[in-house]
Amino acid sequence: MLGNDSAQPSGELSYSSEERHQKSVQAMVETAMLAACAGLAYYLGTVLRLESHLGAFLPLPVVLAGARWDSRVAAKTLTVTAILLSILTGWQRALTYVLMHGAMGITLAVLWHRGATWSVTIPVASLVRSMGIMASLVGKQKEEGRLAASVLRMRCFCTSARDGV
Repeated sequence: MLGNDSAQPSGELSYSSEERHQKSVQAMVETAMLAACAGLAYYLGTVLRLESHLGAFLPLPVVLAGARWDSRVAAKTLTVTAILLSILTGWQRALTYVLMHGAMGITLAVLWHRGATWSVTIPVASLVRSMGIMASLVGKQKEEGRLAASVLRMRCFCTSARDGV
């Protein structure tokens, strides 16, 4: 129900509690749907080795949630996507999604929701994407280093067991 302009600042609408509840349920359903789409796109992109081709589209579900509702809903979409990906693919791939695509999606959602111009959006999004790629590369390097150290320890253990030491 619209009205009661004296209770709200000028230009804002007053909603009843039922309408607010309906909008919150609608935001929750859209969050789940967009998170599932993002998780499925990332999972299929990594399994089919299409991530380099789909990389520009992977932040879109988070951006759409932020553009449709607000940055809080975009953050919820990213959180649900990360939880879904951690269950499906493990925490490493979920963290890679959050760093490379999720951070950029949140950044674009916040900037566009606040009405930032393209001259602000493009450099900030480029910086966030670059930082996400660097963080992802550092994480992969550490993971590969741990894997190499584990292989080396296993090789030493097998050699010592074979020699009877």
